[in-house]
Amino acid sequence: MTTRVSSQYLFTNSQIGLQRIYQLLDKEDLNGLSATDLTNYEDVSVGDLSFVQLLQKNFSGIDTDDDGTLSSEEYEKMINTISEKGMTYQQLQALAQSGSSSDTLLQTVLEHFGEVDTNGDGMVSQTEIDAYSIEAEIAEKKEEYNKISSSNYSIMYGEDSDDDSDDEE
Repeated sequence: MTTRVSSQYLFTNSQIGLQRIYQLLDKEDLNGLSATDLTNYEDVSVGDLSFVQLLQKNFSGIDTDDDGTLSSEEYEKMINTISEKGMTYQQLQALAQSGSSSDTLLQTVLEHFGEVDTNGDGMVSQTEIDAYSIEAEIAEKKEEYNKISSSNYSIMYGEDSDDDSDDEE
């Protein structure tokens, strides 16, 4: 049986992890996170490496003013975009490469990204992931229902014939 997991778990953990990494790696007094900060991650736990990889792969897209630093404003904008619009395949893939690879929901979304992204914007949102999970569960239940044969159920709901003999006395 498929276990439906809310996408909120995936998105919330991603946002918390990204915020934790930003605070941990923002060591230099640059009022932000530099590309160099992302290469000095010896203090980062193994579980958080996926967030570092996500930032490394998406640095130029997040650094909208091209100053080589992710300001707190740019970082918040990225977090808000993830919350409002969702994540791209590349962002999800970066999360899956380290630490989160055992997450079944994440792997399912990656495997079925095109099906999950119903509006075709190249991002999957919480709503799209939840809808896909529900549709997959419905399809599984329909398949399960179709496998049930009528011989598995009793047609009669009355008493057994052995009990009828007691009534005659």
